[in-house]
Amino acid sequence: MIQRFLKDSLIYTIPLLLSRGIGFFLIPLYTRVLSPSDYGVLDLFVMVGSIINLTIALEITQGLAFYHAKSEQGERATYASTAFWFTLLAYAFYFVVSMLFSQQFSELITNSKSYEFIFKLSTIYIFCNGLFLFLQNQLRWELRSTQFAISNIIMTIITAGTAITLAYYYHMGLVGILWGMIAGVFFGTLTSGFKLFATIRPIFDVQKFKDMLRYSIPLVPSGVCVFLSIYIDRIMINKMMTLDDVGIYGIGVRFATMSALLISGFRSAITPLILKHHEEERAPRDIVNIFNIFVSFSLLMYLGASLFSREILMLMTTPIYWQAYTIIPILVLSTLVANFYIFTPGIFLVKKTHIVFWINLMIVTINIILNLILIPMMGIMGAAISTLFASLGGFFVYLYFNQKTYYLPFDFKKLAYISIIFFAMSLLGHLINTTSFLMIVVKVISCVMGIAILYLYGLVNFNKIFEKIIKRDGS
Repeated sequence: MIQRFLKDSLIYTIPLLLSRGIGFFLIPLYTRVLSPSDYGVLDLFVMVGSIINLTIALEITQGLAFYHAKSEQGERATYASTAFWFTLLAYAFYFVVSMLFSQQFSELITNSKSYEFIFKLSTIYIFCNGLFLFLQNQLRWELRSTQFAISNIIMTIITAGTAITLAYYYHMGLVGILWGMIAGVFFGTLTSGFKLFATIRPIFDVQKFKDMLRYSIPLVPSGVCVFLSIYIDRIMINKMMTLDDVGIYGIGVRFATMSALLISGFRSAITPLILKHHEEERAPRDIVNIFNIFVSFSLLMYLGASLFSREILMLMTTPIYWQAYTIIPILVLSTLVANFYIFTPGIFLVKKTHIVFWINLMIVTINIILNLILIPMMGIMGAAISTLFASLGGFFVYLYFNQKTYYLPFDFKKLAYISIIFFAMSLLGHLINTTSFLMIVVKVISCVMGIAILYLYGLVNFNKIFEKIIKRDGS
């Protein structure tokens, strides 16, 4: 399980860095062709796409993942085809309604009448992206990581090339960026569909459709809570502050999201493997070892963000966005912690998905209350702190229920000890307020020390893992 995980993680990580990280790689373009308010509008429309992805197709791809892992080979194509045609119909319904009421929806989201055409472009993108995400998930459920990578890379190249050409060279600004996003997901969808030509058939099985929905529908309100926990900070900043503040905070979120993308291959690889191997005797121990690898990389990402967020912003953005450096380390940590739940699969394995809703409702409630208290006091920093505490609370509750349903032998003492060391080291980034060469050298040395700490007192015996891989490949 660990060997397959490491292999798939590497294959998944590279295209995910390119595709889902395209917003990060285009930050220098965004900050030069978009004002903070335009960037805020883009962030709000991306937010709309996220809530649509979580709700419109009733999370049927999650039900598909469960039954795909449990079914015989002959039934899998029927499940996949049924889920695909329902997803296509759901997104088509969204597309028609959004186009008919584009003026009302765009004004509701942005508090302005100036962005109706932008909303229409975002609607086209959301429709294409919904199909693309479904097909990408199907490639994951079939453990076809190479095909997953190819279609992601194609999507990324077309998105970046088109967006740069239209937004920068033809001075189309936000419109050009959206056309680039549309072109990328359109060709990515075609490529993924071609790879799944033998899987997606003109079949719709009503009984299998009901089976998948029984599993996935309880996840829909949970998904809404996840959406709110992710975006409530920007929603409340938009209501309590300005669009410029949304744009500056959005830049911070974009950098934080990049830290999660650096370990996105972990997430893409682990879920199918847990579903396939969880009944094996050594599975709990393997899951813990993989979690420890995940935590190790997460701590390094957090330390790097704490030490170098100022320098990265100065390199990639214009001065109006530089104030975001104060929130990036906090957002990085909260983003990484929010992904820890994938290593607590007990609730999902026993199909008690209704519990997930209550956990996520708790997370969003904590987030809303803290935002109401801290944003008036601390501005965007208050929003970042609220997100971190909500993510931590959610993980601990997931962990509590997991240990009751699928016990995992975590070493909490060592986890806490190493986390405290890294937190103390991260304070260096706040104490050093200059960007001189000497201070940069000191920060680099601190990162090297972090790697040494993980190696000497780490959570994972990497040597043993690599020895097993070498032995297996040699045999």
